[in-house]
Amino acid sequence: MVIREDLANEVGAKVNRQRMLRMEGANGSTSHTLGCAEDLDMHIGDVSFTIHAHIVCTAPFRLLLGCPFHHLLLCRLEDHPDRVDVSIHDPADPSCSIVVPSRACRTAEVGFVTTLTCQV
Repeated sequence: MVIREDLANEVGAKVNRQRMLRMEGANGSTSHTLGCAEDLDMHIGDVSFTIHAHIVCTAPFRLLLGCPFHHLLLCRLEDHPDRVDVSIHDPADPSCSIVVPSRACRTAEVGFVTTLTCQV
């Protein structure tokens, strides 16, 4: 899980600067996290939980929740034609769950290219 530095500061996260990770980007570049925001209390609806998230200086997101989040909250994804719903379960009481619907963020248009080839 990753949190951008501005959000970590905004929520007053307790930062352990000794827990840095070396990260490799898709383009092969490497960088280090600024540390780990430990014991972040989070709430989604009536579900409360605690996570650790590594801090990055810049990113196109403020908070990225990955596999540890899905595992902790026993997430299930349900595909619909126009959205994906995520059900999450309270770690303290797995019988208590809520459904969080996604929303469409943008549409994509695909163009067609016609290619003419000639083989001799």
